[in-house]
Amino acid sequence: MLRIYLLSLTSLFALGFALSACGGDTCVDTCEGDQIRLCVDGVLGEAEDCGNGMMCMEMDNGMEHCMVMGDDDDSSTNM
Repeated sequence: MLRIYLLSLTSLFALGFALSACGGDTCVDTCEGDQIRLCVDGVLGEAEDCGNGMMCMEMDNGMEHCMVMGDDDDSSTNM
């Protein structure tokens, strides 16, 4: 009886580990400070720096990505 219990417990642990290792269906790109962790094939990668002049931002819809940071003030634009 104990052997069956331990085998079942081990199987559940292995299944849980496998599901968390592959990222499941909840894997999305995620900002981590000024860096981004990209989700590739359901696996969340290591944090990477955004490109030069870019910052990791969260959009109103919840999407997180690196984007160019610029001057939003149009007063200096020649027309």
